[in-house]
Amino acid sequence: MLEGLAERTLAYLFEEPARLLGLGKTVAAVGALDLIAGAMGHVAVFADTVLQRLQPHPGADRALADIYPTLVTWWVPETIVGCMPGLALVAVGWSLAAVARQLKRAYF
Repeated sequence: MLEGLAERTLAYLFEEPARLLGLGKTVAAVGALDLIAGAMGHVAVFADTVLQRLQPHPGADRALADIYPTLVTWWVPETIVGCMPGLALVAVGWSLAAVARQLKRAYF
């Protein structure tokens, strides 16, 4: 059942380059949103740290999950290592879009 799944999926994407282009744009957009969320999280943590330093007895630095305990923040990158999957998604998305454009130019 799963033997031909990869071949059928690739054939489906390569038959119409617009599908591959749409997939590439979507993957790149998901990676970019991940990186934007990480940047916004970094700004929130930095602002919280600055506000804590202004107090007479500053506490320990808090993570994003400590600042927003009711929000799901496990997917938001907080370090450079955490940003790597987002960067990889953007790179893969751009690569898929470039392949789709070359296919469209060459065959369609």
